[in-house]
Amino acid sequence: MSGSPGEPPKPRRSPWPIAIGVGLSIVIAVNVVFFIVASRNPPVIETDEYYDKALHHQATIDERKASQALGWTAEAGVEAGTLRYTVKDGQGAPVKGLKGTVRLKRNETNALDGTVTLAEAGPGIYEAAHPTPKPGLWRLEARFEGGPAPWLDARTVRIE
Repeated sequence: MSGSPGEPPKPRRSPWPIAIGVGLSIVIAVNVVFFIVASRNPPVIETDEYYDKALHHQATIDERKASQALGWTAEAGVEAGTLRYTVKDGQGAPVKGLKGTVRLKRNETNALDGTVTLAEAGPGIYEAAHPTPKPGLWRLEARFEGGPAPWLDARTVRIE
């Protein structure tokens, strides 16, 4: 297969050194991409108050049971910087005269967390002005007082 009949055959090069170099280059490139993505959005889970929550766990369970016994339901959402809760009783009638607070929480950081006080904007409609939060999943923990028992609601909403 060589050019002249008396010429010795050329040694064939092994493809392995090139394949190993290409493979290592791919691994390095993927690691650089992972590093860039991870540094732009660090997944730091910040928690607080868990010791205090554990100390009052039974009281929280009792409040949730009393809240469920009321049979109330709610719809919640954030639009154009306004947090709105609509609260209805077991028969679907609006629940009037409550005073409520809502804690807005993010899982990855507590730097964005906040608490707002709701004002009654109509029968069973409670609103609070809130700066439009960062898009994503938010945990809303509401507490309404002024009824037969404190009423608690916790839900996760997606804010676009």
